[in-house]
Amino acid sequence: MLFGRKKVNINNYLEVFKEYSKDVKEVIRSAILDDTPIAPYIDRYKNDPYMLWQVKMSLDEGLDEGWLDIVGSGSVLFSLRELYGRGINIEPLKNYFSKGLSSNHYKYIVKWYGEGHSLSKYNFDILQDELLDTYDYGISLGYPMYIFNNGVNFSRKYILCCLKILSNGKTINRFLDGTWNIENLELLSKYSKSKYYDKLVCYVTKDITPAVLEELYSCAKVGMPLNEVSIIDGEGVYLYSGVHISLIREAFLNNWDYSILLNPDLSINKINSILEELRYTSKKKVSGRLRKN
Repeated sequence: MLFGRKKVNINNYLEVFKEYSKDVKEVIRSAILDDTPIAPYIDRYKNDPYMLWQVKMSLDEGLDEGWLDIVGSGSVLFSLRELYGRGINIEPLKNYFSKGLSSNHYKYIVKWYGEGHSLSKYNFDILQDELLDTYDYGISLGYPMYIFNNGVNFSRKYILCCLKILSNGKTINRFLDGTWNIENLELLSKYSKSKYYDKLVCYVTKDITPAVLEELYSCAKVGMPLNEVSIIDGEGVYLYSGVHISLIREAFLNNWDYSILLNPDLSINKINSILEELRYTSKKKVSGRLRKN
């Protein structure tokens, strides 16, 4: 093996490379014994013996040397070798390696390609590095993760909530045009397994508060008309608070005439006062029936 202008062999490589690490010298020794031309890569990877070993193995296995100029990670090169050894055509992947992405991106790109997933719908330039493992999780479950690759800055928790909704057979299109409050999305993902979910989401917008959302769900479970308490003003704000809705629901559950409470301008004190009157009236009716009996 020629290293610079010096002929290197099994008898003198330890002297020639005496300043190099033991691991690098071991790779060089193997290359000399196998007559593998790794000389151009020794200095490049003298501080990364694992990568140098992958280069050596790639050359031994006949991998196109062009890959050695565009792959800078030993683990990624190992994965490419594995695909190449399985007879998979890895040439289409070269287009992705010209994008200057992180080694973590390339790790998953090679993995997904090797698993047979289509990469054409993904824009890896805008796919956040910290979300790659989340995408990998979704892809492993068969979800079309490219729907999240739309330029919106989703968090891991946000995506996982959406996947939970999908797992319960519900659509998530409405959550992909922008980011909803994560508390609301967590509640919706929890409710998505319920038979009341479809009825509920008809009255839910991204501007709803968690308190109102929880109360609307409670109303849906008891069969209360949601349209009566989900009124929104011109700016998308829900006119009824969570507390107001809960008090209306109390009247509904007791079969009281709650129509008088359907006024978003009522104060909580006023509502409680009305409820007290309704309770009193109800008790009088019950006691009257008992006396008659």
